[in-house]
This record gives sequence, structure tokens and C-alpha cells, in this order.
Amino acid sequence: MNSVPKDDRAVLTGGARPYYLQAGAMVRRDETQEIQLLDVERRLERVERLLRAAADEARGARIDLGHKSGPGERWARMMFAVLDEVDRLGGEVSRRRFLQIGEKHGYNHRGMAGFYHQLVEPMPDYKTRLTGGGRERLRILRERYGEGADGRLRDADTAPA
Repeated sequence: MNSVPKDDRAVLTGGARPYYLQAGAMVRRDETQEIQLLDVERRLERVERLLRAAADEARGARIDLGHKSGPGERWARMMFAVLDEVDRLGGEVSRRRFLQIGEKHGYNHRGMAGFYHQLVEPMPDYKTRLTGGGRERLRILRERYGEGADGRLRDADTAPA
């Protein structure tokens, strides 16, 4: 039945509950398939993450093509749009609404995390509120890009000095 002596089976199992080589080989094969499946899932997640990043870059490049200004200018305008909308909604919104506002203006969810460093703060009941630093940044951005008489954003070049 088994070609491995009984004493060697204990060595093969590390002293744990004894099992026979045929069952052990089958268990190892299942574990190997499970590990391979996890590896493939991890690789797919990495590919999806890279594709999302590439799509974000492509979207940014399209935006840059339409503007004479560089990417720093684009990010400043995006930040201004987010802070301005939160301020117009009373300076405090739900966290879900905050993420929706960010997506509307070109941010992904991870990009919105940067706002929590200085510009907004989490509040009870899953709210997000502008901080003093966020209001100050908004004031500076309004001076630079604020709305003109026609309600459209001014260019940085045409903003008052």
C-alpha cells in the first residue's frame, strides 16, 4: 500500500497528525493551485491599478492639450474647483459628497486623500470640513483664478496683480 516506512511518515508530516503521502500530495496540489490563483489575482489587480493610472494620465494629457498652461496650473485649478465647491456648499459636506466633488473635477479617490493633510478635516457623522488652511488656500486661489464678471474662471495671466 505505502512504500514509505511508518517512521518516515512522521518525519514527512513534521510530527503533526499523520497523513499518508497520497492524501498529502493531493493537499499540496490544492494548496499550490490556491497559491497560483492568489498570484494571478494579485497580478490582475496590479494590471488594473496600472491601467487606471494610465487612464488618469491620458485624461490629464488631454486637458493639458487644451490649455496653454502646464500641469501645475491644471492641478491648481482642480484644487480651486474642489475647495470652491465645498465652500459654496457651506464649508462642510459628507465624505461621500466630498469624493464626488473631487471626481467631478478630475481627482480619483486616492488623490483626494491629500486634501486631508491641510485643507480639510474629518468631522463626526462622516462629514468633511474646510480647515483654516483650506480657507486660506481658497482665498489665494480665488485671487488668482476667481470668477470674472461673466461667472467664468479668469486665466492666471489676466488675474489682477
